[in-house]
Amino acid sequence: MGQLPKYLIISFLVFLLTITVSAQRRKNAAVPTVRQQDTFSRIAQQYSDSLTALGAKFDSLATSADISNNKDLLVNPYYYRLFVSPMLYRSSLKQAMDIRPSVLSGEQEPTLCQDLKLNNSINDFFLKLYTQHPHMVHLTEADLEKEGRVRTDINKKLDYKATVSDKVKTQEVEGVVEPIVAISRKPNFWTFGGKLKLQLMQNYISDNWYKGGTSSNSMIYNSTFWANYNNKQKVQWDNKLEMNLGFQTNKDDTYHSFKTNTDLLRMTNKLGIRASGHWYYTVSLQSWTQFYRKYANNSDYIYSDFMSPFESLLSVGMDYKQNKQKYNLTIVLAPLSYDFIYVGRHNLTGRYGVPGRHHSYEKIGSNITCNIDWKICKELTWTSRLFCFTNYKSVVAEWENTFSFKINKFLSSTLYLYPRFDDAYHSDKSHAKIQFKEYLSMGLDWSFDIH
Repeated sequence: MGQLPKYLIISFLVFLLTITVSAQRRKNAAVPTVRQQDTFSRIAQQYSDSLTALGAKFDSLATSADISNNKDLLVNPYYYRLFVSPMLYRSSLKQAMDIRPSVLSGEQEPTLCQDLKLNNSINDFFLKLYTQHPHMVHLTEADLEKEGRVRTDINKKLDYKATVSDKVKTQEVEGVVEPIVAISRKPNFWTFGGKLKLQLMQNYISDNWYKGGTSSNSMIYNSTFWANYNNKQKVQWDNKLEMNLGFQTNKDDTYHSFKTNTDLLRMTNKLGIRASGHWYYTVSLQSWTQFYRKYANNSDYIYSDFMSPFESLLSVGMDYKQNKQKYNLTIVLAPLSYDFIYVGRHNLTGRYGVPGRHHSYEKIGSNITCNIDWKICKELTWTSRLFCFTNYKSVVAEWENTFSFKINKFLSSTLYLYPRFDDAYHSDKSHAKIQFKEYLSMGLDWSFDIH
């Protein structure tokens, strides 16, 4: 054979050079960088772990319900595309064209999450593959879906607002009629309650005390009971019974082992008809006397006794009531009052405003009575009664104050202050002075309410 022409040799060398360069480019493109190798190794490891977990899950569910209903078998549903033959995916094309899958399906745009960001990164990889190495893509996503192994729920919006009524449906029962039983209860407008106190006091002074004095022991019993009616419309009827009795020993009194230091029996009845707001048309009756005899020191002379005196006051007027969480206030203004005084003992006639040797006396006048119960704080309560009566010739004014210091549920201390003015005992008004009574005690305290 003859020698080849020079141009054929040159053409053959150019062809070999072209093949070599093309192969080198493919080799360089196929060899990833160090960073790409690390990323690929991490993804491959995660995908391998997912497949291991998937196998374990499959083994546990093999004997139970259909495994296709379990949606959380892989760590990420997008990894599989990196480990199968390259193919054409719709999501990659939609991302390149900025067309969201939710818009194409008519759904609202889902919230971005970490999985969707990873999906976008995988789509970027396939976009470069489609443009730079199209000859490597032989299949499409439709060919993969024909096998029935691709999840189709990853782009659907999940509804997390399922209600119990959607899960549990009631069954309609027909033909069953339950009888309706109506119970009528008569309302109870009565309220009952009471307070009980037993107070003790002790005072010791030795016989050689440099200032002198007398040792004493005392006991005081206080009780209040009430029964109130209120129909929540117009009628209110209040009834209160107060009983106070105390005894005290006194070594200086050789006639008596003990004497009373407080003694009161009082009943208050008040009927009110609502006028307007806090105001009521009111008829009230206050009656009081004492339990026991009151003696003078070292003497059998009796100052007072049961029904000596006895006083009853009937009043007609207006009553103002205000009930709050911490205090209750009532003020009775009676321009018309009838006061009846009775003294049973003969030796006490002429006292307590009863003239001459008579046993009774009647007066017409005006009256003001104010009662307040105020819980100043959790431990301190103030109970007060201000009473004033005048027949426009004489005046009787009393102001009872009881301060209760609550120590615990059953133990309390009581301070009682009682100033009083009465000019009916003296014919000469200039001799009338303010009288005063006070005691401080500590003891048991108990209260109750019945509705």
